[in-house]
Amino acid sequence: MDEAIQQELLRRIKTSIGHLKGVHKMVEQDTFPPRTVVQLRAIRSALLKVEEQLIEQHLHACLSRSGSDSEAKILDDILKLWNQFP
Repeated sequence: MDEAIQQELLRRIKTSIGHLKGVHKMVEQDTFPPRTVVQLRAIRSALLKVEEQLIEQHLHACLSRSGSDSEAKILDDILKLWNQFP
């Protein structure tokens, strides 16, 4: 994986962890629920971006190997990864 992309993913994950700690505190303090939900949606959105980028990087890696692997094998790898997460 490209180092710049890896650093961006790690930054997003670290930010999500910080936001999740904030949500934990909001729940402990019985904060007005809509504010908590907004934070949870932001966390979910950030993590979905991480997921998408990881899948994209994997696809690029598979396709770069396509000279040595058959297209069927590449497709199997992609489908296995995609189907692991409903």
